[in-house]
Amino acid sequence: MVDSRDRKKPILIKKYANRRLYDTGTSSYITLEGLAEMICDDIDFEVRDAKTGDDITRSILTQIIVEKEGEGGMLPISFLRQVISFYGNDMQSLLSKYLEFSMEQFNDRQKNYIEKASNMMPFNGIKEIQTYSKELGQKNIELFEQAMQAFIPYFMQGAVPESLENVKAKKIKALQDEIESINKQIEGLKS
Repeated sequence: MVDSRDRKKPILIKKYANRRLYDTGTSSYITLEGLAEMICDDIDFEVRDAKTGDDITRSILTQIIVEKEGEGGMLPISFLRQVISFYGNDMQSLLSKYLEFSMEQFNDRQKNYIEKASNMMPFNGIKEIQTYSKELGQKNIELFEQAMQAFIPYFMQGAVPESLENVKAKKIKALQDEIESINKQIEGLKS
């Protein structure tokens, strides 16, 4: 059977009363995990109630999020509370548009980063980029440690910066000298 997932039109997923999901693109049943994989593969779909024809895509996507959050949440509790507080609020539609825009921007930046990193590196693949990033981070730490070691001879030779107490004492002495000078000027004006 031909997989209709190559089409530009969203694939129709039918949800039956027995809670089973049917992928009309592959003519087979699919799980929520399968739908999550389709999302990750950038395959568009819509879910409709098989009996009424109602669009229930939002409900199914929410179920996927609930399952994923149960496996090890990504969304902070404070964020979830804030989102819930916007339901029924006048700002609900604005928040919805803002979140959609923010996610689009985040995805675009992520794709640009991966693309630039892939073009700059003499290798391909996310795992290799991650390995390279770790190695680069380790090299940066080593360079920082070497730079700190370069300053140790100055500390060993007594070029240690003054303590905070010495700096305070010098400032207090300078202020006392200035006050004494002003007092002498005042005395000179009196005479």
